[in-house]
Amino acid sequence: MALASLDADVRSPLLLDLGCGSGAIGLAMVTELRERGIVASLVCVDESSDALDVAKRNARKHHVLSASFVQSSWLAGLDESLQGRIDCIVSNPPYVGEAEFATLDDVLRYEPLGALVAPDAHGQAGFDDIALILSEALTWLRPGGVIVMEHGEGQREAILSFALAHGWTDCVDHDDLSGRPRTFQARRPW
Repeated sequence: MALASLDADVRSPLLLDLGCGSGAIGLAMVTELRERGIVASLVCVDESSDALDVAKRNARKHHVLSASFVQSSWLAGLDESLQGRIDCIVSNPPYVGEAEFATLDDVLRYEPLGALVAPDAHGQAGFDDIALILSEALTWLRPGGVIVMEHGEGQREAILSFALAHGWTDCVDHDDLSGRPRTFQARRPW
């Protein structure tokens, strides 16, 4: 979905994997683009140094030399020279509310809590990180640049309303393979 949303005329896209964890999403995108003959650059951002170490190992393993790594809470630590230059932001931020987390499979207890659970915001459980990203990401994308972000099943209406109110265009939300609302996509206005 994220690759399909890139403009066809972008020859060397700059990608941002926000809250990258192991780097799986961004590294997969760069690898797929490389197979299509497109050389992309990737910036992997995570506040966890341990996660960034894993992402760096995965980049080396998959021969992704065009990746850089930034330890930061979301967009706060990015170099300002990137403002208005990013073609695509992908993110799988924490979106589970605390009450919902208590009902989920115990296997999730092995993950860092901050990677899954977000504070409530704007009347929506687990919505704080999503709202922060949507509030700040427009500054970093180039005009026409796209954001693709995973969200919780009950957050579709909230994310669409919030995005439209904050100036995003072409807002679309997609279901996952089991038919549940899961992935938000939008563009920075041209």
